[in-house]
Amino acid sequence: MFHLANSCTSLQCFYKRCFSFVNGRSYSVRRFVRGVTTASSGDSARPKRPVAYISMGTNLGGERRLSILESALSSIRREIGSLDACSCLYESLPGYDVDHRSRDEHDMSIPLHLNAVVRVETDTSDPQVILETLQRIEANHGRDRSATAGRLRRALDLDLLLFENLDSDSMQVNTDNLTLPHPRLAQRNFILFPLCDIKPDLVHPTEKETVKSLILKNLRRREEALRHSVSSSAETSDAAVKLNPKSPYTLDGNLAIPRRCFAVNNRQLWTVKGGTESAVSDTLRWIEEVLTRYGLGDNCDQQDPNLPAFAGPLLSLKRFLLRERRSPRLMGVLNVTPDSFSDGQKYYDNVEAALRHARRMRDDGADIVDVGGEATNPFVQEQVSVHSEIQRVVPVVEALRREMEKDVIISVDTRRRPVAEAATAAGADLINDVSAGEVDPDLLMFAASRGFPLVLMHSRGTPQSMDSLAVYDDVIAEVAKYLTDKTETLIKMGLPRWRLVLDVGLGFAKTADHSFEILRRLRDLRTKLPSGLPMLVGHSRKRFIESAIAAMPDNHAKQESPGNKANDGEGKLTEATMSNRDVAGLAVACWAAKDNCVDILRVHDVKRTAVFYSVMNELTKNSKTDALADFKAMFPTEST
Repeated sequence: MFHLANSCTSLQCFYKRCFSFVNGRSYSVRRFVRGVTTASSGDSARPKRPVAYISMGTNLGGERRLSILESALSSIRREIGSLDACSCLYESLPGYDVDHRSRDEHDMSIPLHLNAVVRVETDTSDPQVILETLQRIEANHGRDRSATAGRLRRALDLDLLLFENLDSDSMQVNTDNLTLPHPRLAQRNFILFPLCDIKPDLVHPTEKETVKSLILKNLRRREEALRHSVSSSAETSDAAVKLNPKSPYTLDGNLAIPRRCFAVNNRQLWTVKGGTESAVSDTLRWIEEVLTRYGLGDNCDQQDPNLPAFAGPLLSLKRFLLRERRSPRLMGVLNVTPDSFSDGQKYYDNVEAALRHARRMRDDGADIVDVGGEATNPFVQEQVSVHSEIQRVVPVVEALRREMEKDVIISVDTRRRPVAEAATAAGADLINDVSAGEVDPDLLMFAASRGFPLVLMHSRGTPQSMDSLAVYDDVIAEVAKYLTDKTETLIKMGLPRWRLVLDVGLGFAKTADHSFEILRRLRDLRTKLPSGLPMLVGHSRKRFIESAIAAMPDNHAKQESPGNKANDGEGKLTEATMSNRDVAGLAVACWAAKDNCVDILRVHDVKRTAVFYSVMNELTKNSKTDALADFKAMFPTEST
């Protein structure tokens, strides 16, 4: 309980605590926690500004959902204030808490929603002005607020959830058109989960509970709903739960666990690893219930002209979710350089050869083809010019985009903005920067301004100097802090959290011991990173693996390499060394998938890795889900 005597000794301070007068309006303000938002020591000198927590949602189908949401985010930054924090992206089921009809009357053909939450620092001290601005942004994006408009079909839905004044007091407002905190905040998982990404220990001003505890309460309500809906004698599976015949659906978006997504482009929303099983289960159950409600089945033809418009996207999503592997997605390496340590000259200045190799990797199971035109081989002393790198990369990217279906993601492995600009103009989906903007800070600005997905890797120095910089007091903590700082910088520049991937940088400015320590403690590392960011591991054919091979008792693998040399003197691997490292790399692949916390594995040998994972997926298949365990995996802490 707040005690006046402990924090305020003057009558003026007392009135400041009781009422906030803003632009002629009187709002009750109740102090519940001092310092709800924490500032780092570097932020202490900045003048404090009011803070608005804003939820964003849309359920227009297809690619428009994401483009509308990101356009709205740009409008919020332009018209309300600077972006201080951003949640992950979530796909959620429709919520019927604003539809007071019986369940039997609910429209289940409503498209799934995309949801996110942002925290914005603003110069506007009046939450009513914030609300009016949000409604104007909604209207500019096609929101219809007329009496005849459907309440659950919305081009854009922007809600002011919480508003903190200059003293970090969360304001409580109750006017005709604004209630703070948002009246349905505590009951909506599709809002609480993204809010938990930003600040899990944020205290709800009226519920007096943290966001995390409110989610746990909702998870108990979810389990109760599932128990009531499932026949006690039936054996159930996650993909198709036997339903209570008296109810058309089991869970709506308020209690269902939303699916956390990485937007690799506007077409594909990949499920982020770690705690995904219950969310996918809830989504698949919903799809089955919708199809059953409207008399449709798995065998309905998406090309049937009589198929309802809502059914096609649901069937596509079902196939996508059932096809998603538990194991990491594979990024196949395509170096179009003369001097890469592994495959230099194989695909250099030969678009047809590069295209054949890309097709082969796609057929073998690659989800991403990573095209690189600059070697990071430490033996290479001369840096390739920007012009030469563009000449190497762009023709290959153009050919890939022209010849390969859109489901294959094209990544450009570059440290320089002009190359990224040229490659994305040619059709690349994603930018993979091994320097995380250290070589060319303008690359970060380009990615943020254009909304391109970006891989940020931890490293130090250049390929030639990085070995001398491999000095750490705590490699896990230092890598985590670097990647966290980079993430926060990119978000404040305007790149949403759902467009970022973090690469731990194995072998870059790290000794073999450092790299193996990172692999051993991947789960620990993930607890120190912002929640929900996909993790990429690039171990393939790197030098640190050789140290483990060389430590074999009888050194059989080492003897297979002529002269016991790993390379040919110019930094290029011998065939025997590459083969040994590929086999050894499968152990890393197994380890990376062990805790289901690695999203992308960057490899040269796609086929063997994919075959390995196909067996591993069968071994780890589990039809049961545990929502509490999934929640802990989604929001890991160092104590869990």
